[in-house]
Amino acid sequence: LYPMLALVDAGLIPDKDVKIVWLGSHTKVAGAVKDGTVAAGGCYEDCRDAVWPTEPAKAAATRVLTYTREIPSEMIVVRRSMEPNAKQKLVKAVLSLNEAPGILAQISQGETTVTAVVPAVAADLNALTDTLRRVGVARAP
Repeated sequence: LYPMLALVDAGLIPDKDVKIVWLGSHTKVAGAVKDGTVAAGGCYEDCRDAVWPTEPAKAAATRVLTYTREIPSEMIVVRRSMEPNAKQKLVKAVLSLNEAPGILAQISQGETTVTAVVPAVAADLNALTDTLRRVGVARAP
């Protein structure tokens, strides 16, 4: 979604000016760029490390064209019907992860390190809502 917004911001219409191919994972995107299946791909920056073993190889083979805006990530959600007391206990337990030495690094193993767990507010999703709207408008017939 966010790479499509980057295309829209560059004046391109996804699926019209640029063919969109969903590959299922960021690592597969990097692999498809490496093997020439696609000319370009949208993925988190570190995904290139999975297919290019060294910085010089990665730099010689790829060029970052743009970065997306901040993307809400790693959301923990529950059913609206969850019993309020249970929900509050879960929130307290998850937020307490900030106080457990090393646990966030363990949770993040193999991924970009999670640095904190914070309560979400409705405004956290405003950028996502705006992105969905803008990409939808651009792709509309």
